[in-house]
Amino acid sequence: MQEWCQSKGFNLPVYKIIEVSKKNGDPKRFSCNIFIEGFKESSAFGKSHKQAETNAAKVLIEKFIAKGKI
Repeated sequence: MQEWCQSKGFNLPVYKIIEVSKKNGDPKRFSCNIFIEGFKESSAFGKSHKQAETNAAKVLIEKFIAKGKI
């Protein structure tokens, strides 16, 4: 994601994580939003920070592929 943003002249994406649940192992424990140039482009859940970020990046990449941007 970072490489794509830089190649297109955008600032690096900003990942914002929110803990939604305190329950360990909850597949929707963390929510991640990805912002590019201040606009929310993607969001997803995960049972860890890293998984939520990865899931949100996958959603964004699929969105860009569908729109022909990648």
